[in-house]
Amino acid sequence: MERKDKITELVKSLLPAHERGKNLVIDTCPFCGEKNVMAFSPDKEVAKCFRCGMSVTLLGLVMKVKNCTRQEAEEYINKNL
Repeated sequence: MERKDKITELVKSLLPAHERGKNLVIDTCPFCGEKNVMAFSPDKEVAKCFRCGMSVTLLGLVMKVKNCTRQEAEEYINKNL
């Protein structure tokens, strides 16, 4: 399995999301709560909300969703990739 496929599965395990083309659309933005406004690019490992403007890396997204420190998020990502 390619890294980007593993990243896609990791994001889907954290947040409800569906694929649209090469990207994922996250059902609800964890920052502003709006529906279907956040896109995640597995290639770039970046999420962007088109409502609140928040842009985060995979690491930042894991930190927000899991409410954890940077070190804990890095461990979670490494364990799940």
